[in-house]
Amino acid sequence: MPAETTGAQPDFLAAARERLSFSPAPSWVCPCAFRPDFKAKQPGHQTHLLVDKQFHAEKRQTFVHAAVRLETLQAVHRHSQWRLDFEAQSQSVAIHSITTHRGNQRIEHAQLEKFHIVHREAGADHLDIEGIAAVTLLEDVRPGDILEWSYTLHDESLLLAEDAACMFTTPPATPIGRFHFAARFQQTRPMKWKSSSDDLIPTETLDKTEITWIWNRDNHPGTWAEENTPDWFIDYPWVQISDCPDWETVSTALAASWKDDSDDSPLAQLAQKIARDHNSVHLQIERALEFVQDEFRAIPSDSASMLQGPVSPALVERRRFGESKDLAFLLARLLQHLQVTARPILVNTAWRKSLSTLLPMPLFDHAIVEYQVRGETRWVDPTSKRQGGGSLNRIIRDYGVGLPVSPSSRLVAAPDSAAQTSLYELKELLLLDTSGAPSWLSITITARGSHAEMLRREFEADGHDVIARKRLQQCAARFNTAKRIGSLEYRDDRAANVFVLAEGFEISDFMVSDSKPGLYKVSVPNDFLFDALKMPDPETRRTPFALPYPCNISHTIEVRCLSLAPGIVQSRDIDSEFLHFTRFRKTLSGDWTTTYTLSTLADSVPAEQVEEYRDTLREIRAEATWSLLAPVGQSRPHQRGDFGKVPNAWEQAAQGAQPAVAFPFRLPERPAPATPPPAPNPAAGAPLTPSRARETVSSISANGDAHENGDTTEIASGDTITHRRRRKRHRRTRKKEDVTVRNILLTLGAVGLALVFVYLLVRGTGPSLPTVDAPNAPPTAK
Repeated sequence: MPAETTGAQPDFLAAARERLSFSPAPSWVCPCAFRPDFKAKQPGHQTHLLVDKQFHAEKRQTFVHAAVRLETLQAVHRHSQWRLDFEAQSQSVAIHSITTHRGNQRIEHAQLEKFHIVHREAGADHLDIEGIAAVTLLEDVRPGDILEWSYTLHDESLLLAEDAACMFTTPPATPIGRFHFAARFQQTRPMKWKSSSDDLIPTETLDKTEITWIWNRDNHPGTWAEENTPDWFIDYPWVQISDCPDWETVSTALAASWKDDSDDSPLAQLAQKIARDHNSVHLQIERALEFVQDEFRAIPSDSASMLQGPVSPALVERRRFGESKDLAFLLARLLQHLQVTARPILVNTAWRKSLSTLLPMPLFDHAIVEYQVRGETRWVDPTSKRQGGGSLNRIIRDYGVGLPVSPSSRLVAAPDSAAQTSLYELKELLLLDTSGAPSWLSITITARGSHAEMLRREFEADGHDVIARKRLQQCAARFNTAKRIGSLEYRDDRAANVFVLAEGFEISDFMVSDSKPGLYKVSVPNDFLFDALKMPDPETRRTPFALPYPCNISHTIEVRCLSLAPGIVQSRDIDSEFLHFTRFRKTLSGDWTTTYTLSTLADSVPAEQVEEYRDTLREIRAEATWSLLAPVGQSRPHQRGDFGKVPNAWEQAAQGAQPAVAFPFRLPERPAPATPPPAPNPAAGAPLTPSRARETVSSISANGDAHENGDTTEIASGDTITHRRRRKRHRRTRKKEDVTVRNILLTLGAVGLALVFVYLLVRGTGPSLPTVDAPNAPPTAK
């Protein structure tokens, strides 16, 4: 455990300067030359001529030798300040040479009086920060110069003092004239090695007591990551050596250095206060997480600093900042005071799940916390800011595996991230006008989980006005011409991690005349669904293709036009090993609705299956494209009062109500009948609120005309909103007794008519009457 420094800051830096020395290279180092005239096939601002790293396991020393040719002025600016970071409490540095080559001229910069010792974090003013940097400003550096430097780093840490391990890597996406890795160790040491490729194997030399492994390669062309390669896939040469027998050895050594013997009574008092204020264990955990995540500043850390024990939680609590290991240790102790099972977990932000394929050794550069509550296991990052989701639904990056800081622990897999609900629900309502007037578009977004955090950070960073302008530009790009109706509204419920956004637009010039006269062709863009899944390039890949995971998207497009005829319900499912897609279309009279849902089932597609994934994605894109025909001359349908506004029921959704689309996605069911609206507010002149939107209907007009018996209010865009009260239609309500009597009378009448009809059929012709002769006509007069 690092002890607190009590002296003044200059004394601390002076002590760190004692760790820096200038001397020739050690005698055990193998000299390695380089070609100054090496030319890369893909030139850049700088050309790496040499990358040389050598490790001596018995002396715990690492020799570094590099040479770079500065091709442009930008490279000169980048390298004109030479900097070396090291840990002052566990490492010492011997600088051998920092030389500028210009033709036959050599300029040496490795002079003690030209170096400055500074804290690694700019502006740090605390006395016990292990991170130190040795910095010097190089004079008279020009384009075309070759900058060569070498130094030896001596590790004096007591962690795993009997074991030895080292990782050699090359700069990614960089041609290298020569890279040279070497490892020297005693023959009795059970050393193992592993490399990035089968052809990267060492040559072995033996002397009386030591073995030397050398990896050497000239004219390395560099390896460029293909587009959309997963960040955990390391696609550049690397070599690892280690004699650690297992991960349990590493975890036991780390647990010994993470003990805290200082007084943490302030932390215990804070835990008691949290327990008094909140009876629920979930609320107690949530408050502890918010306390560390939001009130403490995180400073950078690396793999070297992670070998040292964390700073005392009492000190971190007092100064309000620390590295990830310090904040993780503080949070774990605070949760333990709340009677919650918790422990720090060490992870690697670059290797992530690939860490399980490497040899055991300390390769960690970040610390998180694992805790258990009522049978649920969760990971949380103490350095994340403004997170929501309570104690169970906080979002964390998928680190794959991690090593608990507890004795005899193995690598543990991360909790299933799919259990942390992340959903992006996009609902678009298009009130179509084909008579020449603009159409109206309402957009409502309900984001949960990681999508909610993304929107929350975006609004905090850019602000409401910037985002409103950006979204207006996006709408104009989709529909050619767009004008905002009202203002952008949003609600953020951090506890539930739900973010709701709503806005309205007036759009035009997006319809085209169909080949048939009197019809418009309306195409509804689905850019969001297309952007979520990128199409792989047609070339054959050698690396996996990354997918957003977990990713759950629901996109509902509703088009209202009086002339739309009813049709049959259409549905389509597309399933693969990596995606699940559904399309459900419902065509009612005047109202056509299509809902698309998309879920990813994996975080990447293997290189050999990319072609299959490409075919599935083409099929999905064909199904997600929608166009319809509408007759010319139809006016825009009336809009509801909540058009372009945050839905009235957003509070229920924020309080944990289930999303409209279930997991796994299923076809949408017919919505339940709406509940009766509340009684109207009798207050005269009350502003339009979500509750009043149920009892009033808004008629928004671009020219600002007011309607009879309407209340007019001005909005941000200068348009006018006119509210007209809807005349309620009442149906006559009959009593149950009246309905029964009427049915009886109707039945008796029907029976009587039936009897009369039967009687007429069976009675026959009946008796005949006698014939009566007509009287004779009177004689005619002559």
